Amino acid sequence: MAVDPQHTGPIGTTLESVAAAERYHAWLADILADHLVGPVLEIGAGIGTLSRAVAGLGIPVFASEPDPTLAEALRERTMPVPLVSPVEALMLPLGNGAPIPEGIATVLLSNVLEHIEDDVDALASIRTAVPTGTRLMLVVPAHPWAYTGLDRVIGHYRRYTRQGLVDVCERAGWKVLHTRYFNPIGVFTWFVSGRVLRRTEIAGWQTKVVEAIVPLLKGIDRLFRGRWLGQSVVAVAESLASAAPQ
Repeated sequence: MAVDPQHTGPIGTTLESVAAAERYHAWLADILADHLVGPVLEIGAGIGTLSRAVAGLGIPVFASEPDPTLAEALRERTMPVPLVSPVEALMLPLGNGAPIPEGIATVLLSNVLEHIEDDVDALASIRTAVPTGTRLMLVVPAHPWAYTGLDRVIGHYRRYTRQGLVDVCERAGWKVLHTRYFNPIGVFTWFVSGRVLRRTEIAGWQTKVVEAIVPLLKGIDRLFRGRWLGQSVVAVAESLASAAPQ
């Protein structure tokens, strides 16, 4: 089924294209694997592409998606996956809505935080809702210089540096354990697409190209070792015993 008929034009095309990147999300799940502790709660899971990739590592995932149509697609696409359980919609910042499932060891947000105007408040609300020692894993778009009209069209408030993301996490009461950049080639293709070519959507053919060259992208990523450049910043943090947002 379509990702969401309400998301028309460039947003819908981009959502469809990103959701189709199965090999890319499997690679991302492998990058996260060393730090993931299950069960995992993915907030903003979309149609479940990353949730299914994490489950493929043998880690149980509770997947939450606030958009009703995306949530329906999430249920349909994860139905045959025993380790993925769709749960009630969670909105950030967390308030008086659906509770976080009990026993969660890691909260995962992939390409979600950049869509929230007050990112510190969003992370602080998760911090107050989970037990001490719970892990937080974030995947966010990297490098403010790479912000283009494409970011703006799909609702990104910002892009992050590694240190910038550390600062946000610490202000929200999280202790950062690890950061790295991910997919250095991706940031250049994003910049060229959005700034030079002035595209406002990610087309299906672009995703097919990325899927075809994932082995090459992996090799280049290993050479960079998570330093200097990336399409995304990946961060791993842990909730502190007592903290308040600053």
